[in-house]
Amino acid sequence: MITPEKINPGNLSEYVNNSEIISTMFSGALEMVSIIDPLSLKPLYSNKSILTMLSYSKEQIEELGVEWPKKITHPKDFQYLSVHITKYR
Repeated sequence: MITPEKINPGNLSEYVNNSEIISTMFSGALEMVSIIDPLSLKPLYSNKSILTMLSYSKEQIEELGVEWPKKITHPKDFQYLSVHITKYR
């Protein structure tokens, strides 16, 4: 089990790049969770909730390409998402 004491904040990429850890953390979440690469906008991880709530398959999200956040996000919400993405580019 990952606990806050075990996470080294100086090297979070160790956790973000570990698909097993990401899946363990978010697979059972009822909320929609999606992790995207802020530079390429490529989806790195989407939990089952995002797929179920939006009625998309993983393949359909991948087919939308880098425009997928804009295509599935309400325009008002996308304004906030866009600011967040830009901040990390």
